[in-house]
Amino acid sequence: MKTPTENLWITAGVFSSHYLLERLPQAGSKIWPEDETVRSVHHKIQELYKRVNKQKWNEADTERRLIDKVFDELGFGYLNQNRIPETERRLVPDYFLYYSPEETDKAFEQSSQKKYRLALSIAEAKRWDHNLDQPSSGKGKAPRGTYPHQQIRDYLNESEHIKWGILTNGKEWRLYLKEGRSSKFFEIDLETCLEDLQKFKYFYVLFRPDAFIKDSSGKCFLDNLYDESLRF
Repeated sequence: MKTPTENLWITAGVFSSHYLLERLPQAGSKIWPEDETVRSVHHKIQELYKRVNKQKWNEADTERRLIDKVFDELGFGYLNQNRIPETERRLVPDYFLYYSPEETDKAFEQSSQKKYRLALSIAEAKRWDHNLDQPSSGKGKAPRGTYPHQQIRDYLNESEHIKWGILTNGKEWRLYLKEGRSSKFFEIDLETCLEDLQKFKYFYVLFRPDAFIKDSSGKCFLDNLYDESLRF
């Protein structure tokens, strides 16, 4: 008999399925939100996925017509195509992610170094349903033969303050941790999440801005979840 979350995620060395299933929904409303808190976001993203013609999209289409709007609904602000400063190589993530659109407006007026320092995370996008384990053809900004995870790893490795990065093709959404092997990630299928509000809560909790905000100890929710999963 299938569990409600079977085929919903891949825990490749990041988080524990057992912890996600058994502990996370019992963590209280501050972490695991009430239905009404997420219902509107769930509905808006659900409607977005229903009306888009995804099969013909290239990377830019996927970003502007889908991923931007998902970030909007989650509450992020973002800047596109900004270079990571003070690096020997030219590294340009698709997104610098900020806690809110207001924080993005503040960052926009700053120097390139300050823009980057104010970002909560970075994100890299691929065309709709692109195989995230397949190397680049060389038609986009990534050199031919470069794997998507290499790009996100390069961005994280150059950062002193960003520990978690997002890689997505619009359908699958991955979280990468700065430490660890390149094969280490958590992936969730957003399209499947949209089938049910309780499934969607997992995406909402793990990918909303609050998941990346650091507390006084310098750790964010994702850090704590990772640590707890290891102990559980």
